[in-house]
Amino acid sequence: MTIVRRSFHTLKGSGRLVGAQKIGEFSWAVENMLNRVVDGLVQPSPPVVELVGEACAAQPELVRELRGEGAASAKVSCSITSTPCWRRLVVSESDDASVRCMFLPLFENGLLVPSSGVAEIVGLSPPREIQTAPPWMVGYMSWRGIDIPLQSIESALGGEAAPGGVRNRVAVMRTLRDDLAPTFYGVVIQRLPTVVLASERNLETNATTEQSGWIQGAVDLEVGRGLIASFEHLEEQLHSL
Repeated sequence: MTIVRRSFHTLKGSGRLVGAQKIGEFSWAVENMLNRVVDGLVQPSPPVVELVGEACAAQPELVRELRGEGAASAKVSCSITSTPCWRRLVVSESDDASVRCMFLPLFENGLLVPSSGVAEIVGLSPPREIQTAPPWMVGYMSWRGIDIPLQSIESALGGEAAPGGVRNRVAVMRTLRDDLAPTFYGVVIQRLPTVVLASERNLETNATTEQSGWIQGAVDLEVGRGLIASFEHLEEQLHSL
């Protein structure tokens, strides 16, 4: 398993180096999952073995696409931050399986996301507001030379935007879709996040918030109640802007 993980690590670095971003990001997603296996956080279960096989089979198609020989038919945008894929990729059949996540503090609850989906935690700079934007759209903020859209989860759920403060941060998230530009967006949070281990057995459906389409469920943790976002819905809202 260590050798396989190292191979995807090499593909990640080489792909990024030569500008083959899709190969680089795809390989990074698989490597990140295998890191959990090597660290003993996830058992090398049949779903994990199946994923590695699919990832290996996808590489030749990605290379052909890079050469301009047609689009890859395999789904290579590894949706490891969506709940169904979380269950498939990083949760084994054992009840004790858990995944390393970040608890992103909101005003009342928190947003629970796999650590692999977070590119960086940065300070909140004054955003460039958009007059015609929906309530959940805070505006745009410059990050690493690009303007990324900022979202307020509190406003998306029908509440008031959380009050600002000197401790406010932005969780820069990687998109699952490859048709969004830029491929990053920000979620405004109240302070620095906490790294936690979450288990699927603690996952419950939250019927109240699920109706909004933004939230799939929730997990009660020692640090607070972690809401699990529907990233597909979230990114669809971004796509509609």
